[in-house]
Amino acid sequence: MVAKSEPYSCILTITGFEDSITSLSFSPDGRHLAMGSYDGTMAIFVVPGGRVLSKIRLPEPVTSILYLPTNRNCVLVGCLDGNLVSVQAETDEHWVNALSFSFEGPIEALEYCTERAYVGIANGSQVSLLRLTKKGQLGYVAVSSTWVLPFTLHLSGSLFFVSRMQCPGGDRPASLAPQQRESDMTLATSVCFMQDGSTLIASFMHYGLVCYDVDSGTILWVIPCIGNIGRMTVAGDEQYCIACNLENGFDTYDLRLRELLWTTKVESNGFPLPVLFIHEDQHVLFGSADGDVVIVCRKTDMVLQKLQHTKGDAIQTMAICGGGPGTGFRYIATGSSGTRTYVKLWMAERRTVRFDEPEMVSMSQAHPSPNIVPVETQLDAPPHIVHNMSPVQARRISPLPGIIVAVRECLYQPPII
Repeated sequence: MVAKSEPYSCILTITGFEDSITSLSFSPDGRHLAMGSYDGTMAIFVVPGGRVLSKIRLPEPVTSILYLPTNRNCVLVGCLDGNLVSVQAETDEHWVNALSFSFEGPIEALEYCTERAYVGIANGSQVSLLRLTKKGQLGYVAVSSTWVLPFTLHLSGSLFFVSRMQCPGGDRPASLAPQQRESDMTLATSVCFMQDGSTLIASFMHYGLVCYDVDSGTILWVIPCIGNIGRMTVAGDEQYCIACNLENGFDTYDLRLRELLWTTKVESNGFPLPVLFIHEDQHVLFGSADGDVVIVCRKTDMVLQKLQHTKGDAIQTMAICGGGPGTGFRYIATGSSGTRTYVKLWMAERRTVRFDEPEMVSMSQAHPSPNIVPVETQLDAPPHIVHNMSPVQARRISPLPGIIVAVRECLYQPPII
């Protein structure tokens, strides 16, 4: 069944990328959208018009992006090689800073905790923490499942390293393929804070869901997965978690009972598809391996709307935003995978985001309502290329008038614990 009313309409399509869109993040005020691509491109667009505020090209693929709630328009960019980059884009300049540490393994996910000003990082087979100070500076903290006497290193005056969380050892699920590398088997794919930031839940591919106590670093509980786990999300009530299982859809877990409840069947083709709770957790937004992103009612499992993309396109990244102050709109951003990729921006008026009584319609018949004529924009201007983030000395380059790109080298790599 599909609802009659379909409040979301595609208002903008951004093209011109050379590889898969890997990550999307709205600014806290809803006025900007940051995106990252596997070709190394990081761009920031003005919402909803699509004007390019900033565009850079990093030497490594971008794997994750997070807008920080600062007044300096700061975006954290995680890369495949483990480097974490901060980008500050303003109207008259932008800065690119390679932070003074790198992580073990690719940075698959970044998550912000408002209560404690922490940034959770899924990097390789570990989970690390960043702390945002009152002055907007970043400090590095983390905890380890094998808790040791903590130590502190001062880095550039404001960065701190304590230790890290790691995937627990012990027996692996029987479904593990023997030819897979250990780093692949324990890859951290998502992180979510719970209980006002006192606990953190991480998903590990081929392992399961692991809940950590943030203060002590101890593991509180583990839910082993039956198959695999890709992306995951936790509901606002912190009781339910939905994770892509990379096989036949999305698994819903009860975190209090610590058990699998049911599976929502969606063809994934092995893609780690994204999933998000939306509309005050009443509905769920599912990624897609075939171009049909769907909004589903949690209570009835009914498809409420399909956000159609090009047939056969895998949608592996999404972001949501309630809109900035006074805008009265809700936004959904989706990004495709492949070679000729794009980002789509979907909009609905906040007061009209409701779905009427359903009629019996097959999923193939559902389509977005053409309430707004979509606009297409392309990344015509060349990116400001950051050629190298390797350490020699800090340098500043000006590829275009009025644009400043500052690159600071990686001075320190934390030891493996």
